[in-house]
Amino acid sequence: MRHVVAILMLIALVAVAMPVINDAAVDRSQKNVGQELSKVQKSAESLHTEEEIGRNSEKGPQRLVELDFPEDSFTSVPVETVTIEPNHRSSTTVISYAVEGSSSREMRVDAVITGPDNGTYRLSGSERRTFVLELKRDNANQKVVRFTRLN
Repeated sequence: MRHVVAILMLIALVAVAMPVINDAAVDRSQKNVGQELSKVQKSAESLHTEEEIGRNSEKGPQRLVELDFPEDSFTSVPVETVTIEPNHRSSTTVISYAVEGSSSREMRVDAVITGPDNGTYRLSGSERRTFVLELKRDNANQKVVRFTRLN
């Protein structure tokens, strides 16, 4: 009889602890994704403010950024979505991101970051990947940071 009571108490403790563990996993993953994306923010702003590119230059200054998003595990949750959305009028970009089980967060970048088609870039998943940020000129001859996946 004592074994049954012990098992029931263990089940009750685990049931009470699971939401707290899940909340901690979501918080940890949000923080991790924010730190990873801040590498994109810093590299893009650095390219935009510290580097120059000629008007007819084909190859611009570059930065490599490796992003390592969390995997689904007991202590972390995977990325649901990341959106890099340029605003050409204000010369800024908004990076919005969310992990599973959380609301979206945003960070502002003081540079225009575009995908290969000069527009919004979306990514998700948990694998480690490397991106190239390259300073280019768009059709209006404005400086933009082109964001493309290397691997």
